[in-house]
Amino acid sequence: MKMKRTLYVLVAMAALAALAAGCSGGGCAKAESPGGWDTKPAADFKSWMDATLGGAPWYAKVTTVDQTTRLGVPVVYVRTSMANAERDVALSDIMARASTATAAPFDGILYIFGEQDMPVSASLGSVPAASELPAAPAKAEEMASWLESAYGSTKEPWLAHVTGSRADAQRGAVVVTTDLDFASTDDRWLGATVLEAMRSSKQAFASQIVVLYADGSNENSSPM
Repeated sequence: MKMKRTLYVLVAMAALAALAAGCSGGGCAKAESPGGWDTKPAADFKSWMDATLGGAPWYAKVTTVDQTTRLGVPVVYVRTSMANAERDVALSDIMARASTATAAPFDGILYIFGEQDMPVSASLGSVPAASELPAAPAKAEEMASWLESAYGSTKEPWLAHVTGSRADAQRGAVVVTTDLDFASTDDRWLGATVLEAMRSSKQAFASQIVVLYADGSNENSSPM
């Protein structure tokens, strides 16, 4: 029997709700994000980082900046080659600069990935609310189809890895099976997203929600 492994997710939330959306001076055009939200393109955020943080000691370790959606909410993924401690400094520096900006550099959630573990995150600007979700599934076997119904229109990558759902009576759990690789940091992030998507269903029939990886490893959580 495989040992249950625990997902370590470091989340640093620092809401900047008072910042207005849009570029300073009205000079930045907006673009439709993949999820349909009217948000600033990632190029604007990268340009803002270049201009305000380009001289930071950690900045050379930023590898990519991507805009997408996560559970229907606009996000920017900043991927780096930083160790966790330096990644945390980068988040702190970004939030400090954003808090003094004339306008928020992005309206959504910022995630910074380092070499280890899961990303740290923070809210920027006015985070749009996710779309209204369908009624909760009535049983475990409906969870996979509920996820497709709730998030299929976003075409987010985690959804393609869901292979089914079932009940685990012994654990009082609903289990979503996937073809994700637990050894892959990227796949573990997708697994964490599946877990959050399950939680958003607000199902009432199971006391535990579980994401099962291809090798039998799992992540689990309470439903709330």
